[in-house]
Amino acid sequence: MLQSVNDWTLALNNRQNVAIAHIDYAKAFDVVIHVKLLHKLSAYGIAGDLLAWIRAFLTGRSQCTRINQSYSQYTHIESGVIQGSVLGPLLFLLYINDVTDVFNDDCKCKLYADDITIYSILGNACNDADIQDKLDELQNWSDKWQLDISYKKCNALLLSNKKEKTSLALTLCDKQLPIVDTVKDLEVIMDSQLKSDVHVNNIVLRAHNIANLIHKCFVSKDPPTLMKALLVYVRPVLEYASCVSPQSVGLIRKIESVQRRFTKRFPCCKHMTYNDRLVKLNIDSLDVVCDWILYT
Repeated sequence: MLQSVNDWTLALNNRQNVAIAHIDYAKAFDVVIHVKLLHKLSAYGIAGDLLAWIRAFLTGRSQCTRINQSYSQYTHIESGVIQGSVLGPLLFLLYINDVTDVFNDDCKCKLYADDITIYSILGNACNDADIQDKLDELQNWSDKWQLDISYKKCNALLLSNKKEKTSLALTLCDKQLPIVDTVKDLEVIMDSQLKSDVHVNNIVLRAHNIANLIHKCFVSKDPPTLMKALLVYVRPVLEYASCVSPQSVGLIRKIESVQRRFTKRFPCCKHMTYNDRLVKLNIDSLDVVCDWILYT
């Protein structure tokens, strides 16, 4: 995410457009073909007892469905990595790893589990030929390795600082990708101008709701106890993906307002400044760089 946002920010600063396509595979962990997975593992240099052990781990499995005390017939499993296992996600990553060979410097690819984000710097003109060619190659790669793309979850986003809306038309397997104004990537919501206002408003609302529940539901009103609850349940919501969001002082102040309001509700801190409350409760602000603005 950090690498992608850095590339997109540099492009926008240079008055260039960025075409982004988000691709999602349907039931990705369940459709990995065992024979093809073992072939890839062998190509990576895995051999001997280790390869034989992985083959034994994957093959010879069967499953059935139970409803109350009724069981369906057993079915032999010929595909899929074992979900819930330590080895399963690693085997899937090895299976999908070479998809990056499809792309180059003109069209980059970022992977996270079964989610693929590809993007291309378009320059001043909206020439989406490069990314369209790579989408076609991605489709061919997916067909070859029998991974089904979930077209309903795929979309495209055009990043641009220009007031005039530029058209973007991308297709995947003869299906046009919907062009969206905002997209959620790794739970971070961004818009077509790479702003995170919607994302910050969303997490601040969630954090305020959780903070209010802590004050309401905890029998103990002991500040150290409630602060531990804040650090466990609220701060992770606000601090997630902080390396890419927020980008402005106004959004930083919105995020800080959650902790500011939470500490203000302690009777012993009611008449203190935010700076004094932080010292008394022995906690840090969410953004030390902006302390000169936040300590009011």
